[in-house]
Amino acid sequence: MEKDKGWNLTTEEPKKQPVTWVYVCVNRRPGAEPSCGERGSDALVPAIEARCRSEGMAVEVAGVPCFGKCAHGPNLRIGGGRFFHGVRADDLDDVIVGIADQSDDA
Repeated sequence: MEKDKGWNLTTEEPKKQPVTWVYVCVNRRPGAEPSCGERGSDALVPAIEARCRSEGMAVEVAGVPCFGKCAHGPNLRIGGGRFFHGVRADDLDDVIVGIADQSDDA
């Protein structure tokens, strides 16, 4: 009889790792300075997550504090690459295309 080699054999599919991260600035700056959070970026995080899920895309979306481009916000970045500025909910088609392009390059 062979000795158990400690292998864990399973029929479960391995969990897929996210292909792409999307970072959305959700910072709210005090005072009169513009900020992504004040311009509605909080709503972009769940909207992008839902849209990516419905498209079958392996994407993780995270709210982050600041990209330092507040005057151009709301801002988001796909992975370590492309930035999108002034993003609104009706811009999600362009964002999804950008995510797909970045995923294809990975």
